[in-house]
Amino acid sequence: MGIFKRAAKVIESNVAQRKEAHKDPQEAIREAYQQMIAQLSDIKRLMGEVAAELARLEEQIAELSAQLDALEKEAERCVADGDDEGARAALGKRRKLQERLAGLKMKAQATQRKLKGLQDARALLREQVDDFQENRDEKATRLAAANADVLLKKASAAIDSATKDALDDISEQVRIVEAQAELNETIDEQLERLKNTRG
Repeated sequence: MGIFKRAAKVIESNVAQRKEAHKDPQEAIREAYQQMIAQLSDIKRLMGEVAAELARLEEQIAELSAQLDALEKEAERCVADGDDEGARAALGKRRKLQERLAGLKMKAQATQRKLKGLQDARALLREQVDDFQENRDEKATRLAAANADVLLKKASAAIDSATKDALDDISEQVRIVEAQAELNETIDEQLERLKNTRG
């Protein structure tokens, strides 16, 4: 039993592979188009996520910049008040914030490049989708025209065949009627002859 089950599975697999290989071209085109649209949607979603991350980073950069300005003013006030320790503490905090700000700016630049890359990828994919649609539509138009031509030729051949059959039928009927007329004529002639010989 195990061997037969395995053989059945192998046969089913081969049948499935052949069905896949002979897939309807229209269905394959629809699937390819749907995949492209799904990819466009994914890129758009990623662009939204990256743009949101960039906005968050820019907001943090703005907050840190404001804090840096406040610490600069605090250090200046401390120097004016003669509080060197306070000025040093403010400048120390400022330095740490500057390092953090530099890191955020680098992240923002990388995020900006990522967003630009996604925008370029989306534009390229959109162009490919447009080209695909145009090519698909052109092929569909050609296929419809070819199918119409085939149907027209089949219809014309059927009409020609029907016309020939009808003409053949009429010709046969004409031959039958002519034969009957000839037979009737011959009988009439025979009757006339009989009358002439008796008479």
